[in-house]
Amino acid sequence: MPRSAGVPCGGCAVVVKEFRGFHLRWVRRLITITIEPWTSRQRIIRKVVWVLEWVPVQMIKTITVKCCSEGKSKTHIEKKVIVDRELQNFWRHYC
Repeated sequence: MPRSAGVPCGGCAVVVKEFRGFHLRWVRRLITITIEPWTSRQRIIRKVVWVLEWVPVQMIKTITVKCCSEGKSKTHIEKKVIVDRELQNFWRHYC
């Protein structure tokens, strides 16, 4: 494995890391419950519940290092999470 050199004075280096995984998020759902649907006392209750949902995502992390002329380096880290819309309805997990 080759050893990388340092960032020269006045130079810049960028590292991009990309991987796929799952992201857990809270989703608000409206559910409908019918109580005693076979009688005249039928009641329909609508209730909001929160569920945990795993969604497939693609995560991109970019690390930028800039070496200034004074010999000090500045590091900037940027993270972007992209939801895979094609796989979003492929499967779901409710808790």
